[in-house]
Amino acid sequence: MPNLEKEVKERLANNQSIEKIRLDLISQGYLESDVNMAVSSVSGFIAQKEGKENSRLVAKAFFKDLFDRLGFGFGSQQYINILFFLSGASLFLIGIVNGIRVLLIALLNPLVEEWARVKKLGNSFIALNGFLFAASFVLVIIARYLNNIPLFIAAFIVGAITLVVFGNSYSKLLKQNLRPEKRGILSKISQIGLLLTAVSLFASAFIMDKVTDGYAFSFGIAAGCFVVSAFIMFLFRRSLHKQETAASNFMGELRTHVSLFLKNKLILVLLIASTITAFVQTIGNFYYGIFIYTFLGKTGFGGFLNVATVFIVATLASLVAPFITRINSKAYGKFPMLVFGTLLIAIMPLTYFYNPNLVSISMATMLGIIGAAIVGVAHGLLILDLLHEADRRYYFRVSNLLITIPYLITIPLGSYIAQLYGLRTLFLVLGVALVGIVMPLYLVIIFLYHRKFKV
Repeated sequence: MPNLEKEVKERLANNQSIEKIRLDLISQGYLESDVNMAVSSVSGFIAQKEGKENSRLVAKAFFKDLFDRLGFGFGSQQYINILFFLSGASLFLIGIVNGIRVLLIALLNPLVEEWARVKKLGNSFIALNGFLFAASFVLVIIARYLNNIPLFIAAFIVGAITLVVFGNSYSKLLKQNLRPEKRGILSKISQIGLLLTAVSLFASAFIMDKVTDGYAFSFGIAAGCFVVSAFIMFLFRRSLHKQETAASNFMGELRTHVSLFLKNKLILVLLIASTITAFVQTIGNFYYGIFIYTFLGKTGFGGFLNVATVFIVATLASLVAPFITRINSKAYGKFPMLVFGTLLIAIMPLTYFYNPNLVSISMATMLGIIGAAIVGVAHGLLILDLLHEADRRYYFRVSNLLITIPYLITIPLGSYIAQLYGLRTLFLVLGVALVGIVMPLYLVIIFLYHRKFKV
């Protein structure tokens, strides 16, 4: 962190704007939370009037994030998938519907981002999507009460569409209207929010296990939290300002950059490895909660509380993951981090197959979260070496879309394996895919990298 603060000081001395410094450092592979805290530490508070306005904005953001975190804990996606399963949905259908949700989010993210570049998005429009997102949890309650599969599917789709606008547009609105030195405070608030999520995960599980029709209480609380969050968003009285006067040729730029990426063997192999890794994490998350609920239901704390225990550990692990990642990046470099991080991720599904008990699964989940953070940073460091700044920014902007396109094939295939051969077999396949396919691909990347740069 001291080195990062030194870098910010030097750039400020060269009359660079704080926002440009922030964006440049993030594009170089630094964690956004570290950059925000460094900027906050160096730049201080500027302009008293503006500082008061920002303080009010921070206060609103604090309470909004608080209710968001509580809502996501009480209405955890893992709990939704379990209720979907208990309502009669097959494992195959659960995988397909969750896959549609993931694809919708991946496709809508760049579209909403492009829309926001040329259109002004008011806080009332973002708040409206928040109210609709809250309504998706009410749909879950009704769907579970009626055991209505189509209504569950509608809840998934409504939740996916509205989450993109309500979540991403809110984040961009804060970045436009909040001074960079204040964003370090939000990073600390976010850490507190993770603890609130852990508490609400436990409270929701306890209610659903101990109270008749407890899901109605838990998801009612989740819906209420997002209603309050949307109302706070309405009180922001700020808009997401357009950044350009004319729409960019998004599809044209996408084709150009995809062609560029595919011609670069290193980037192509890295995209393939990233696609497989993302698929393993994504489809695993569709089913981990269901497996814990059904396979370990009569051991440990039982039922939803077992699920809560595992994912509380995951939530707490995400607090320490950035610290561990920083240590590894300084000590080992990007290639050892890619290999080590991937092995940690592989431990998670393999543990579900070989040793599925509450303690081992909890520890494996913690290692998987840390591994994912390590791989993410190593990926960013490698892209920093391989692409120029303009291409690098576009790569990070569309990489999620490029990675999720193969889901059209891989998610139905994974869901079919889960349905036909069972979840433990699926977890074995996921672990083997990381060790047997992704690891050799990283060896290919190391070979190509050393040949290209004559290292």
